[in-house]
Amino acid sequence: MKDEQIKKFFRENTQNIEDNGFTERLMNHIDCLPAPGCQINKSSLPVIIFSLAGFVLFVVFGGYSVLIKALAGMGSLFKEGGTLIPEVIIPVFFLLCFMCAGVRYLIQKM
Repeated sequence: MKDEQIKKFFRENTQNIEDNGFTERLMNHIDCLPAPGCQINKSSLPVIIFSLAGFVLFVVFGGYSVLIKALAGMGSLFKEGGTLIPEVIIPVFFLLCFMCAGVRYLIQKM
């Protein structure tokens, strides 16, 4: 019932304001403004910086050797349950996180 009352109120109390050429002046002014230029998406800059920093730290601290050991240990992971040590679990976890983040980033960019 209230919606109908509101609609009725606005129907009965509409006001017409004289334009006096305002719309035409506004459109002429807008036409004089320069067209918006190409804007740089600054949100990908931190992604690039931190990705490069992470890659440099990965190389400096020898993460590749740990990653290779972890991936080599994946084969024996299914044979023996005893290889579930942090040196294997953590690099594999971060590798999966990296892959999921990369896929998510690619999906968002498409």
